[in-house]
Amino acid sequence: MQWHFELFSIYFYIDLDQLLYKPSIYRISGLIQITNHHQEIAIINLLTL
Repeated sequence: MQWHFELFSIYFYIDLDQLLYKPSIYRISGLIQITNHHQEIAIINLLTL
């Protein structure tokens, strides 16, 4: 799974397997959108493997 960052129309991808302490148990796919006016976090889905 990857988190998708949209920062001023620039896209970054981070592998959650390197971020989560126990990635084999919880995988998160999320979308973070950051603009000049607000920061919005929408978790698309949460999978428990």
